[in-house]
Amino acid sequence: MSLVDSILNIFLGDKGKKDIKEVSPIVDLILKCEDEIKDISNDDLRSITASFKSKIKELKKPFISLMPSISEIKGFF
Repeated sequence: MSLVDSILNIFLGDKGKKDIKEVSPIVDLILKCEDEIKDISNDDLRSITASFKSKIKELKKPFISLMPSISEIKGFF
């Protein structure tokens, strides 16, 4: 580490420490979710996944209907 890097770290802080501080709440949330779902069976997870997929499909319908067809887009580019 050079002298310039040392001086910059004093005034600006360490990038790695800032990154860890930024992602720590996300990691904590993931660990909490892990505790909640670790006891769910594979069959139940498959069912939940299927439910999510159908909800996503329903939510996408209005947007898909607004999109032009692929054949119309080809002429644009």
